[in-house]
Amino acid sequence: MDTFSATYQIQASSPKDAEAWIAAIAREQTIECIDEGVPHQWILDELKGKVRDLKQLSEGVWSAAVDYDTRITGNELPQLLNVLYGNTSIHVGVKLIDIAFSDAFLANLPGPQFGVKGIRRLTGRKEGPLICTVLKPMGQSSAELAELAYQCALGGADMIKDDHSLSMQEWSPFRERVAAIAKAVEKANAETGRTTLYAASMLSPIDQFEARARFAVDAGVNGFLVMPGHTSWDSIRFLASRPDLSRPIMCHPSGLGSLANSDINGMTHRMMYAAYPRLCGADVSIYPSFGGRYGFSRELCIYVANACRDTSGGRTPILPSPGGGMRAELAKDLFALYGDDALYLFGGAAMQYREEIANGIRKIRNLLS
Repeated sequence: MDTFSATYQIQASSPKDAEAWIAAIAREQTIECIDEGVPHQWILDELKGKVRDLKQLSEGVWSAAVDYDTRITGNELPQLLNVLYGNTSIHVGVKLIDIAFSDAFLANLPGPQFGVKGIRRLTGRKEGPLICTVLKPMGQSSAELAELAYQCALGGADMIKDDHSLSMQEWSPFRERVAAIAKAVEKANAETGRTTLYAASMLSPIDQFEARARFAVDAGVNGFLVMPGHTSWDSIRFLASRPDLSRPIMCHPSGLGSLANSDINGMTHRMMYAAYPRLCGADVSIYPSFGGRYGFSRELCIYVANACRDTSGGRTPILPSPGGGMRAELAKDLFALYGDDALYLFGGAAMQYREEIANGIRKIRNLLS
């Protein structure tokens, strides 16, 4: 019987309380029914979660793993995520801190299609740090954003992404904007001989998601920006699983932050910004870095970055993309922590150069050393 496991941190006052608490989680995440209401013994024997490795971490804090039969997922990602952290997310004092899967189970999911090596191959940046710029602010026309993208590509940005707030606004509607930017980046690539990737925002109503993705591919887009906090984690899996839509996928944290910021609820930053994106098929994970406007520590940031780049178990490493108010003067400090295999996200720091943005990007690259 193939199984996967989730490890939870729980709050409990005694060993007996901890045992009861984790047993309740194992039940809640599977059969969600008292034993007396279960019609078949095999359901209790095989489908109800199995608790193991209960241990105390500190005063009043415990951890335990729950093993789940993979059959309960139906081989579908939404149900897998429902099992890992579904109803029990409503409880106070339950935090998801680790997950583990068999190779056979992971084979059912697309996983990252490009990762670190694939993006380096596409961009031609065989070594050294990679730079991503952000097209902002909202309110500019499609033509203005396209010109901005053109200058960023001339300056040597490895990736350019839509700002996460760009969607279907009247001054820059999706199809008009995406087509114009893709054409501008293609023009710059032809002039420089380099390859800058453009990731179009897929913030879309679900009934338009596939049509927009197909339009973007036909327009020449060579990347996607996805916000699973608004379009679901399965939207990443959908794009990663379709060969005809195969493009590097950037995972953006909008809408997800509160799930990782509590000491007792939600999930760890490693789960939110590394394990989940990679599980679903993202190639880049954007997260707030130290020195920006969100107050993450250096220790937390390198913890997330290392989890993105982890290769244990043959997993495909993905690019950590630290951002969130990065400043050019922080470049050396950032590089000292993250090193080469990171996609450094400079939004406002690059936009401050405006008409001189190409030179600004060159300056930032020189500082990343």
